[in-house]
Amino acid sequence: MKKHELLKYFDEELMDKLFGFCYARTNDSHEAGELCSDIIFALVKASHSNGEITSLYPFIWKVARNVYADFSNGRRKYANTFYEGNADEVLQYITMEEPEDNSNELLDAVYKRIAFLTKAYREVMIMYYIDGLSTTEIAKNQNTSEVAIRQRLFSARQKIKSEVEKMTETYNKPLSLDKVDYVIWGIGNPEWGDPREICTRMFSNHIIWLCHKKPMSAAEIAEELNVPTVYVEEELEILTKGENGEYGFLHRMDNGKYGINFILFDKETIEKAHALYTEQLPQICTIISDYIEQHKEEYLSFPYLNKKVDWNLILWQQIFSMSSSFSDNVEKILAEKYFAEFEQIKRPFSIFGYVDNGKHYGAGWDGIVAQNICGYSCISMDNIYFSISLTVFPMHSRKSVKL
Repeated sequence: MKKHELLKYFDEELMDKLFGFCYARTNDSHEAGELCSDIIFALVKASHSNGEITSLYPFIWKVARNVYADFSNGRRKYANTFYEGNADEVLQYITMEEPEDNSNELLDAVYKRIAFLTKAYREVMIMYYIDGLSTTEIAKNQNTSEVAIRQRLFSARQKIKSEVEKMTETYNKPLSLDKVDYVIWGIGNPEWGDPREICTRMFSNHIIWLCHKKPMSAAEIAEELNVPTVYVEEELEILTKGENGEYGFLHRMDNGKYGINFILFDKETIEKAHALYTEQLPQICTIISDYIEQHKEEYLSFPYLNKKVDWNLILWQQIFSMSSSFSDNVEKILAEKYFAEFEQIKRPFSIFGYVDNGKHYGAGWDGIVAQNICGYSCISMDNIYFSISLTVFPMHSRKSVKL
């Protein structure tokens, strides 16, 4: 038979046999998959050459054994040359044969090439060379064998070395190697189109962080992230329009650059802010507890619709009112004392956020308000996530009633 007829015999049964051949020799599914792909590639390449095949399956297994021999030889070379040392030393080592004065430039180039590796190779390179994890720790993190991790490191190093040697430009370490997450709070009622819903990708987070520092154009962002501009432009469009097409995390300025559309704090700033509040918490709690104790009888005598009066439930229902009053007073003092000259922006929904510092304080509520319902001038339903309180204002009375 002609070699170009070889592809006719590629079926599921043959693929299973090839994968079994590979797994029996590697004992690792990832390596078996790589070896199987190499064998299939060799067979496809053979099908595009001239010549005759006297016996089909002996030919296929001969090709498979030859590819496996090359595969094993590559692993032996890796085992002889692999070096587990200082991360920067290793990265410089894989880019040159002899020490050179431009090692920092080569290291920058290596960082850039890591960002363009596929996910499997990129992750192990970052964890090993940048995070300083051992191959044993990486294997545990990736839920695979240490042999597979070593093979990925070897393949990635070879790829980076071959590409860096061709590069003449100097690049900085790409920001896409850093992980950044935000904690974002909303104030108001967005109805539909909460802009937080579309900020779920790491790519979005990096673009927002760059625009937080200063307004930037799509080309400037692309250069910082080492990403083609077309992808940045698409993401900027999403972040500008938001969920409802009207309000997003970013806004486009007259000069074509993009600026952040909300307040975003870094870790250091939010840590200082939290420290200030934490320092005052004992005094605030004392003021609240003293006030509650002094007015306990008034709380208990209030005409609740729920006839089963429970002191703890009453105090739990007050959390919203206390927090709201405290927040309103803080805003009032800040507005009058520090921001009197600034006009408040009118919009139904505002947000602020900060870089995740690993400390989550929880809390929050939402609710709905209606007027002129069943003889009441105003009804408000507040949900503190675990408790619901209903406040109603009669048409001819200012007294509130709580469920």
